[in-house]
Amino acid sequence: MVNILIAENNIGYVKNIMQLINSNFNNARISNISTSGYETMELLKKSTNIDIILLELFMPDIGGIEIIDKLSSFQENKYKNSIIILANNNNLLKQFNGLKGKSVYYSLN
Repeated sequence: MVNILIAENNIGYVKNIMQLINSNFNNARISNISTSGYETMELLKKSTNIDIILLELFMPDIGGIEIIDKLSSFQENKYKNSIIILANNNNLLKQFNGLKGKSVYYSLN
């Protein structure tokens, strides 16, 4: 079973992601949901069972890029190929410069 953390502050978007995963992937489950960057960091520090992180770039307190940078410092390469970026802003090209090699997929909404 693949355990997924959804780190997204828009509850409507979280519900859509959950519906998509639950109806299309039998071997995946939502293990955690966080709605702030701080909460995401705390979950990642404590949890040992997260396989994939669906990470919003624009979280209220700690942004997704900062979370990725902090992950590299305390989790080494554990999540290097496990992060899927979520963003609903069409003007993100400048944000992606710092993400090369740190995430697998980008989902622009």
